[in-house]
Amino acid sequence: MARDSREWADSTNDYPVLPKGSDDLLDQALDILGAEDRDNARERVSGITVEYLQRKKVWEKAPTLADVEKRLKDIANKAKVLRTALEDLDAYTLEAMNRASNDFGVLQLGSLLSNDLRPFPSDGTERLEDEIYIEERLLGLEGLVKFCLENPFLMIPGYRESMSKGGKQTLLSSTQPSPKWWLASRCFDLMNKTAEDDPTGTRGGPYHRFVNAVHEYATGKNPDEGDSLEAQVTRIPKLHVRLMELLASIDEMQEARLNLERCTGVSVDVDINSRIFELESEKQDILAEMSTGRKPDTPKSS
Repeated sequence: MARDSREWADSTNDYPVLPKGSDDLLDQALDILGAEDRDNARERVSGITVEYLQRKKVWEKAPTLADVEKRLKDIANKAKVLRTALEDLDAYTLEAMNRASNDFGVLQLGSLLSNDLRPFPSDGTERLEDEIYIEERLLGLEGLVKFCLENPFLMIPGYRESMSKGGKQTLLSSTQPSPKWWLASRCFDLMNKTAEDDPTGTRGGPYHRFVNAVHEYATGKNPDEGDSLEAQVTRIPKLHVRLMELLASIDEMQEARLNLERCTGVSVDVDINSRIFELESEKQDILAEMSTGRKPDTPKSS
């Protein structure tokens, strides 16, 4: 059965949660982290833990793309039916409804969608240029939904690929990092700022053990016994190393370009500019993957 998207919210604040692991696991994570300010580190790790659990709940409840497509088609059909029904109302009924709303102060017919909407004039007079009529708004709604259905890739990255496999992918998995990637990424950022050595993806290393300890504190389960984060722990440090290499290379090439200009007066060197462009493009791809957990042009998050 498809998840009911009406029960889903994309705000993590809608899901109050508490860590399921013991405080000993939190202390274990802090020991691995080795931060000088332990109280501040405890607060930050606790915050990461809670947000991870909230994101996990949101992720699990997000509507599938198949459900989204079904609901959009339903909206388009109902908008068309309602618009047609309003257009088919006779002038006497329209006049009576408008008169009743004017006389008794009840909602205008157009208020079904917005307070500034009105039905088409019932007496055959021309429509006012500054008025928005309900039939026009419904026609616009119908057109918008149809446009999204005809061009879903503009609304949801990876839509076609997912629908070809049954549409089980969710809205979040096409646009947001998975909870696992988010947790591993935040743990990396924190360790990178507090540890003496850069975190590495070595299995059994400090970063690997730190992520596992935080995950176990959050869920009460050891990730190495089922819900492994090894793929994320391995990939994220590699991306960071490559990003540092790219930044250094870009700085070096820009310095070379500046020196060339000083020595020769040539302000444009095609080879140098081309290389800088290539490096900048790769940098943007790396930053995008670090943010979302997906390589460019791939629909699924790790």
